[in-house]
Order: sequence, then C-alpha cells, then structure tokens
Amino acid sequence: MTTFRERQDETDFFWEQDELLRTYRGVVKKIVPRAQHMARKHPRLQKEISESTLRKAISGDHVWEPIAQLLAELRREVARDPRPACEPPEIPETIDAFRKVALEYAPNTWWYRALALDDLCKPSSFQTWMSRGEPKEWPAVRERAVAWRLRVMSALDRWERCAREQFDRFEMLDTWVKDVLDARGEVAALQEFKRLRDYETISYHMCFDPANPERPQFEFRHRKDESEDAAALKKLADAGFPRYRADDPKPETCEVVRTFQNFVSDDFRWEWSSQVIVERTLRWDAWTRGMARTDRLLKVRVKVPSSLAVEGETIEQDRRRVWIERKAEWYYEFSPYVWRWRDVDEHDIPGGADARDEAMRRAGLDAEGREPVIDGYLLDCIPPIEKIEPGRVYTVE
Repeated sequence: MTTFRERQDETDFFWEQDELLRTYRGVVKKIVPRAQHMARKHPRLQKEISESTLRKAISGDHVWEPIAQLLAELRREVARDPRPACEPPEIPETIDAFRKVALEYAPNTWWYRALALDDLCKPSSFQTWMSRGEPKEWPAVRERAVAWRLRVMSALDRWERCAREQFDRFEMLDTWVKDVLDARGEVAALQEFKRLRDYETISYHMCFDPANPERPQFEFRHRKDESEDAAALKKLADAGFPRYRADDPKPETCEVVRTFQNFVSDDFRWEWSSQVIVERTLRWDAWTRGMARTDRLLKVRVKVPSSLAVEGETIEQDRRRVWIERKAEWYYEFSPYVWRWRDVDEHDIPGGADARDEAMRRAGLDAEGREPVIDGYLLDCIPPIEKIEPGRVYTVE
C-alpha cells in the first residue's frame, strides 16, 4: 500500500465526486476496490493507492494529478456502464435476510430516502428495524423495495441501450431509421431520426443514481437545425440509406487472425519504432450487424544494446539529430542495437497483463490493420529497451 506524496507542481482535484457517489450510494468505501484495481494498471501509477488518499481525493482536496485523473476516468466508466457498480440485490421474503443484503448495498439512511418511507415510519424507527425485530410495516416496506428494484433494473437496461446508441449512432443511423421506416412508417421514422440526432448535442454525461432511477442520462443542448430534420431524412431516404446494414448473421464462431502491425509514435519517434504481433478474435455482433473484434498483444520487437548481441544477429544503428546550444549547431548521435522478438506475456510489464491490455485498448489498433495511432500508454507499459535485470533499464549506447 502506497500513499502518494503531493507534488506542488503536479496537483489537481477531482470535482465530480457528487456524481460518482450517486452510483455508489454515497459510500466511499465501495469506490476503493475498483479505484485500486484501475490504479494498478494505470500507466502513471502502476501501484495500489491507499484508501485515505482516495478519500482525500473524493472529498475535493488537491492530490497528485494522476489520482484525480484516475477518478475522472472511473466516473466516465461508471457513467457508461453503471450496472457492475450498482445493480440492486434480490429482495428477500424475510426482514432478517433483507437486513443482510440491504446493508451490504447501502446505509440505512439511503434506503429510507430511496424507498420514500417517511409516510410509514420515522428515520429512527427504520434504523431500529434494520437491527432487530420484525415490524408490522415490513410487508409494505418489502412491496416498495420490490417495486424499486424493478424500476432500477428497467432503468439500467435503458441506460445501457442509450450508451450503445450514443456510441454507435454514426455507424448505425441509416440502419435503425430504415428499420423503423419499414416497420412503422414515416412519422415514426422521423421521430427515430430526431432522437438519434439529439445524441450529437450531448453536453454532459450524468451518473446513474439507484435512488432516482428515472434520472436523465444526458444533458442536451438545444439543436437549432431541428426544423431541418424532415428534409434531411428525405434526402437520406432518396439516397437509399447508403450505410444500411442488412440483418445477415454470421455463424457464432470465433476466427483468430495473427497479424503484423507496424507503428511509429510521433511523440516517441526516437525511442520507439517497432512491430507487434496481435492475436485478433472476430465474432458476430447482432447490435451493429457486423464483426466485432478484440485484440491481444502477443509479441513485440524490441531494441537490445549491441553489447548483448550474439552470433548471427545484425547490429543496426539509430541516428538522432541533437541541437547543441553552446555551438548553435546540429549534430547526429548514433546508437547501436539489435532487434529481438519478445513474448509480451513473459515480460515483466509494469502493471501486469491488465496494463498491457489497457494499453492495447488505448492504442486503438484499427480493424483493417492500417497503421494505428499510438500514444504514450503502450510505451509506458512495454519499454522499447529490453530489461536484462529486474529493476534496471538498459539504454542503447
């Protein structure tokens, strides 16, 4: 367990704590396990954060910048997919069983407000019920709890659908609108077209609140061109919905493709110019009516100092242009090295396999195998220079 010391020039604060706490029923302790898991695979942290540090960050105090960024990323993750954090428990028949699952989910005060029990009992009475006895009001309380759970589960389904629609709207607008047009006519198709176009005006993603499951998911800006929707839809229909995807399911099988992908990072062009071998798994996605894919990094080609070359290996040189201020001129540095393939799973990657997979997700290798856009995350997780001894990073000389 590590407590991070604040750095005066690298501090920030997390200002959306109220949004994040809605999903976790106001309990900071429930946020800690997920935040610590994310910290272990975060490129700039790669270690567990203490609960006291997280509490400090969630209370709005200044903390080390990567910790504030981590919580902001967690809030975005929870806003996209709240179910793992807040799916409610089944409501038991007896109050003894209810006490156990209810208090694991949220405090007494939260349940009192969420179930709107003020017309049945006082807060102090409900707190007593949740520790002992079986009050005569229990059937009414359970009835409200069951109804609440149904509302939350239905709201979570809607939340997930809206999140997917918002993500896939550009790719699937033609398909979804044409399906509605064919099934229900022009009026319904226009309403669907307007609804999907509204996603373009999202100004803020809110977090799911189990105590208020009907809470809106997004805040929208007013769309000035709404009066032009009918003309835009007609133009799309006249063009024959060019991006329409027919519902033509592929067999439910997985195809594994191993590919070489070249990549060069502009930010790290002097340090990283390599190749990777990727295992690509394809499967049919009925939602997008296309093949979805997942990538897993298997091997990476790395530079090893030429002093470690063995017979048969070709020694190459990096050339780097360096500006000498005192001479006001450029000169070239040459660094000899040899290329070697490294099995990523066997390498001591900071953060482990989770960090590697997160780096692949952030790197965004595209489906057609073209040169991807690489940021610093892959470099953070997989150093381009081979580590020969634990804890020591060798540089090319």
